[in-house]
Amino acid sequence: MQARSRRTLLAAAALGALAALLASVRLLELEYTRDMPLLLPASALLVFAAAMTLAHLRSTHRAYGRMRRRLVERSHELARLHGFGRDLSATTDSGEIARLSERAAADLLEADGVCLALGRHSPDPRLPAAAASIAARVLEEQRAYRVSDPEAFCDGPRSRMAVPMWIDREVSGVITVWSDRPSAFDDHGMELLCTVAQQAAVALERARHLVAASTDALTGLSQREVFFERVHVELERARRYGSDFALLMLDIDHFKTINDTYGHLAGDAFLVETGRRVTERLRAADLACRFGGDELTLLLPETDIHGARRFAERLRRDLAELSVPVDDAVIRSTVSIGVAAFGTSGARDLSELLGAADEALYRAKRRGRNRVAAHRGSPPRAQQETGDRPSMRAPRTGTMSGN
Repeated sequence: MQARSRRTLLAAAALGALAALLASVRLLELEYTRDMPLLLPASALLVFAAAMTLAHLRSTHRAYGRMRRRLVERSHELARLHGFGRDLSATTDSGEIARLSERAAADLLEADGVCLALGRHSPDPRLPAAAASIAARVLEEQRAYRVSDPEAFCDGPRSRMAVPMWIDREVSGVITVWSDRPSAFDDHGMELLCTVAQQAAVALERARHLVAASTDALTGLSQREVFFERVHVELERARRYGSDFALLMLDIDHFKTINDTYGHLAGDAFLVETGRRVTERLRAADLACRFGGDELTLLLPETDIHGARRFAERLRRDLAELSVPVDDAVIRSTVSIGVAAFGTSGARDLSELLGAADEALYRAKRRGRNRVAAHRGSPPRAQQETGDRPSMRAPRTGTMSGN
């Protein structure tokens, strides 16, 4: 567009030069004394027309410049929004989605502060009082608000704006931005913030559904299907790069007695606390799964049999100190843990590795419970005798004698 405006100016200059040339030729042809009264008004008219043309061209050039700057700004905004959407699609962590959304809003609107709040909870402590008031108003009236004060407002930000986050025709949260600059946000800024808010709302809802579909409803631990997928990934990595990983099978001792004595709700509460305590001890790359009943399975990437056994011992001692108050009683128990590592188990697939960890767990139970047993050597004997690869067994919903 800038090249086009330059071409327009050059054409106008050429036309002006041509007009001046024609006027000069005409001046030479005319008799000075006879045509002077006609020549002077014609020359003045030409000068006026040239001046008006140049003024119009300058105005058009400035308009083209403004339009070009706006187009460049919109192009940059679209690029940032595209990057924001790409980052959202790469995560299912609600905290990370909120951080990405706040960063995108601050970048697009050049805001001094941004806050994403979900639900109808009490005001976020990060919000200045003036910004908190319009956030509450957005939640109450379910529409966007923008406020700008020419002067400082109670030592707070001069410009505030908040928009709702919509999911299924309901407000799921609000994004609030603020700035110390007066009139920092306009209608276009509100459109940008609404776009960020809607993308964030959709990403958070998608993350919620994915988490609900991939976690156990009671304990919040991973479901078996998700766990198996992760183990398959570790299997392929171990085969390709010669790395190692370990599986732990954990069973709560005497869990049937807890249910029979205190009731199933109390047993559920103890199982939930056990799962929470296990999760607290895991690294970011580890994964815990509720395998069935009171049995949990843990995946420890990049861990050999010795490291897995040391971790299992620490976990066993930690869970032995767990106490869960239920009504007037306090429930305590211990756990038995079976450990198997891919590198030393001789397992060829997930089913055999699970079988090795399960065999180690049974050995820990037979030796008196509240202990760790590690599998060493080849896969379980029954598998060796048949030579078959067994299917992954169903989780035990019952228990051994006395569990």
